[in-house]
Amino acid sequence: MPKGISRTTGRNPMSKAIDLDQLRDLVEVQGRKHAEVGPMLGLSPGYVSTLCIRHGIRCANRGPRRGPGHPDWTGGRNIDADGYVNLWMPDHPCAKRAGYVLEHRLVASQMLGRPLLPGEVVHHRNGVKDDNRPENLEVFATNAEHLRHELTGRVPNWTPAGKARIRDGVRRGNANRRASPQGDPPSR
Repeated sequence: MPKGISRTTGRNPMSKAIDLDQLRDLVEVQGRKHAEVGPMLGLSPGYVSTLCIRHGIRCANRGPRRGPGHPDWTGGRNIDADGYVNLWMPDHPCAKRAGYVLEHRLVASQMLGRPLLPGEVVHHRNGVKDDNRPENLEVFATNAEHLRHELTGRVPNWTPAGKARIRDGVRRGNANRRASPQGDPPSR
């Protein structure tokens, strides 16, 4: 077989000869991605990766996994799944492992002039999670204080099924207390 030609061993779904010199040129020299090279050579991108590893073909550095050098970088500000704004600040002492800091906690600590304690909770007065203006934020010392503030004056909307479960639980508890001798923990 000529130099640079590799016959596959059955792992290649296309089962054809591959010109390694062409692959090396496309990946190392031209810096193309495996997803581009695969269709050009009639291979899957995963198989292109396998061939590159097997034959020592160096892939172009695509940059860091996250941060300003990443191809999907959007400027360091994003909204997470819970609706809170995150800012890219990897050197901040309160940054998460991914390098982001919750904006409302950052604004609240600037308002107070000190870092927030881990147990402190920042509350959005108008309920809009991405409205991080200082006048919209309030800091509570504990989550219990925050819940007390949030739930004051609210009446739960119990469903008939929920009320029935509570009644059944109370009856079981009363029955266990009557059946159990004094001092023993109730059975479940």
